[in-house]
Amino acid sequence: SRSTSAYSVLRSSGFLLPHPTTLCRQYSKVMRSVGICPVLMDMLKIRALTLQDPEKSITFALDGMTLTQALEYNKNSDEVSGFVNCGKYDQSPTVANQGILLMVRGLTLKWKQIIGFFISKHNLNTSVLGQIISDAVSELKKIGFYVDGIVMDQESSQWKWVGSMGVLPDTPWVVHSQVKSFIIPDPPHLIKNLRNNFMDKDIAFTIDGVNMTAKWFYVEMLYSIDSGYPIQAVPRWTEEHFTLPR
Repeated sequence: SRSTSAYSVLRSSGFLLPHPTTLCRQYSKVMRSVGICPVLMDMLKIRALTLQDPEKSITFALDGMTLTQALEYNKNSDEVSGFVNCGKYDQSPTVANQGILLMVRGLTLKWKQIIGFFISKHNLNTSVLGQIISDAVSELKKIGFYVDGIVMDQESSQWKWVGSMGVLPDTPWVVHSQVKSFIIPDPPHLIKNLRNNFMDKDIAFTIDGVNMTAKWFYVEMLYSIDSGYPIQAVPRWTEEHFTLPR
């Protein structure tokens, strides 16, 4: 990502680029409401026409996030936003505190694109989540993409849905609209889970028949010793690596 100042430098250097206000105005016309955005799906459909079959393989990701509870009046649409709103799937006058973002990412080409969002109270209902995933996979198939994987974060409702679909270690996939999609845990969350557990629990392992134990204390000791030298063995470590929220 780049700051707005970089964009301003490009405009002042002679590049014929639209004013930031124009970009914001146009963007507001794209994702005007919750749900799978038809404008973005039309753009992806055009992109699919330019791709070869192997380049149409994608992953579909769901990313949950905590939202600040608040209500806001939009004078342009004459609507109050901030309530639970999952479009045709679920709506409620309850103030929302959770959002879920839908995104697709290329497997053989480096690109990604948001395709929609929903807001709810806490985690999405499992049945609603299942309908959203099923519809998203079907729509992506219609415009020419192959959803080879569905990336999940650590939200309990997502894994409850995975369990309800009969996903097992020997059969780590679901089938929607005759499309087999492998369930993929989000790697950054897996690393975070490993770190959190390592901070509280020791890791026992064996090397060449010798039983050994790894402790978080050893990691802290290494940082304490290493940070005192001008030339460090692990130079990229900082205090923030040991004070990150869980």
